[in-house]
Amino acid sequence: MKLIDKEYFWNNLSKPILPLSQSQKSNIDKIIDYYDENSMMNLRCFASLLAQIRVESANTYNSIREYGSYKYFKYLIGKLGIKTLQQAWEYRGFGHIQITGIINFNNFTEILSEKYGEFVNVWKIANDNVDTNYRFKISLDIAFIGCENGYFTGKKLGDYFTDSKTDWFNARRVVNPGEIKRKPKKVWEMVEVSKKFYKALEFRQ
Repeated sequence: MKLIDKEYFWNNLSKPILPLSQSQKSNIDKIIDYYDENSMMNLRCFASLLAQIRVESANTYNSIREYGSYKYFKYLIGKLGIKTLQQAWEYRGFGHIQITGIINFNNFTEILSEKYGEFVNVWKIANDNVDTNYRFKISLDIAFIGCENGYFTGKKLGDYFTDSKTDWFNARRVVNPGEIKRKPKKVWEMVEVSKKFYKALEFRQ
């Protein structure tokens, strides 16, 4: 098993990723540990995923819920299986890479239940006071499995990082393709962050 050289990583990380709080550093460490233990994606894919987690988690690198008041989420009514405001609140965005809606919560409940051979209730994990380490791990399962298999948008990280192709910009299509046209400046900023992460990622010798 190849493991990320964390000493090299922290010594070579730079702005705009830095500075980081201790909480952010701790969360990134846990994401790297998850990658070491669970993922076969190449380092370019992982660097892009870290940059996308940075954006989707509001720079916390943590499993979060979508920000907004109770009534704010009325925009979800009629989408992704949501019929009421209460459902919109309970099924608002969740995760390092956020999933939203009854359909997506149920899809990942099925995917993760199959992975672990036991029922994994993503709705309960998102809404109840469960162990924070467990929530963090399940949230990373969603992020990694979703990006590796194209469960978010139909596009996979591996589509953009192959032996013959490296496409940092269009890798955003894996999570939020709408930003390619609506917010290209934001996506280019993410490209630079991805490259900074990639420069700091090395396997231990």
